[in-house]
Amino acid sequence: MVDAYYEAQRQRPLSQEEKREFLTEDLLCSLSEEEYVLLWRRLNPFFLAHVTRQGFRDHNAMFYHSAGMREFHGGFVASLEDGKMLRPPIAIDGLRARDKESVRTWLSQWVLQAENEQMARERLFNLLNHSLASAPTYPDKTAVHFAAELVADGYYGGERGNEVFYIYPTDYLASQHNFSFNGWEKDFTRPQSETKWNDVFIWPGNFDNPGITLDSGIVFLPESAQVDPSTGSTYASEIVASEDGKDKLVMIEDSSLAEGFVNWFKGLGQDSVGKSAYREYMGTDNYFAKERAKGACVDIIAKSLQAIGIEDGASYRMAHSLIGVLYIWKPEEISGDELREVVTKAGAQWKRPSRTISSREYWEKYFEEHPEKRPKHIYYYRGSPSAAVHDFFEKHGIGKADTSEKDGPLLGFGDHHVVLRKGFASAQDDKRALAGYDELMAIGGEIIGEHYSSVQNING
Repeated sequence: MVDAYYEAQRQRPLSQEEKREFLTEDLLCSLSEEEYVLLWRRLNPFFLAHVTRQGFRDHNAMFYHSAGMREFHGGFVASLEDGKMLRPPIAIDGLRARDKESVRTWLSQWVLQAENEQMARERLFNLLNHSLASAPTYPDKTAVHFAAELVADGYYGGERGNEVFYIYPTDYLASQHNFSFNGWEKDFTRPQSETKWNDVFIWPGNFDNPGITLDSGIVFLPESAQVDPSTGSTYASEIVASEDGKDKLVMIEDSSLAEGFVNWFKGLGQDSVGKSAYREYMGTDNYFAKERAKGACVDIIAKSLQAIGIEDGASYRMAHSLIGVLYIWKPEEISGDELREVVTKAGAQWKRPSRTISSREYWEKYFEEHPEKRPKHIYYYRGSPSAAVHDFFEKHGIGKADTSEKDGPLLGFGDHHVVLRKGFASAQDDKRALAGYDELMAIGGEIIGEHYSSVQNING
């Protein structure tokens, strides 16, 4: 009976008051991985995720946020080298404190390079107010951004099958920070209907070294991706000099892969296993049986593509394209250029490393060489990122402390919810979203006045 009592206590959901008082950054950072899991069992089974760009960016799910395609990024390593911190955009741009010298250094990057004082003041205003994004600029720049109940790797990630991302208990971030939703649906318990609107703003509690530490969350790293031992990427690369004279990593294209695919496709006979599987798929009427037949067809085509050198993941993306778009039973109607486009869209034209190790080996070697940069809580995952989080919950028994039916979609933290207005900062805005705005404008204006006064004195 005593054991049962204590086990029940270990599963008892924390109260609102306990979450607000005890779910601090210091507490979560102090926990071992086992203790972290035990705590989360007593919290809601909801998470906020941030995917970082590590490796070559090889995909993008929307028109915006398309910068850096086919370029190498080191977002995870940069965070580790920056005190293991997840930063808001304004801090990434260089504003790490609000004292006068810090603001002056930040303004010198662009604002103080204006020809005159009036232009500099306009630049400062535009920097804090103008943006193509739907959210107001200053709150956008000062918040750390997350997605609720999914990992938005399709929109913001780096390499397919080799993503690095972080998750945090929603109870933790919502109980300790002010937050807002960029999308219309104000709900922590499910993803937004459209992923592009799944953007949760979390504001750090101060302006001095602002950010959220990785050690208060869980870092998800891919376990079994086959990567280059020197770069951690699933792509082969070489070092070239860029226009600014700095060396950079670039992916290596292999044109023979596209030509091999064209020849393979044009050589498909009516009795090929791929066509036989396709005929079976098309001839099936029952919905569930048809889905199984489609899956079998995709598998057969993908394995055939792997046999001619197409990488595993790309082979499946190509197989789905062939079934859904190109209708492989009529190869004579498909041009070589259309077939090469299938290769390009799947990202199958890029060489893979000749020698590889698992991604887990790569990161463990990195942490062995840099033990001070090892995150406090690491989970090596397989499969797609969002599915991996749910597998993690199931594996560790997280989910029995769901209080959302009683506490609502904001989990009882509605007093921390900030409603954002579009447009420039104004007196009608929630002051929590504009914390520090007036002070930053005032300090910036003072610095601009002093700067151009001194320039005028020197010139005149």
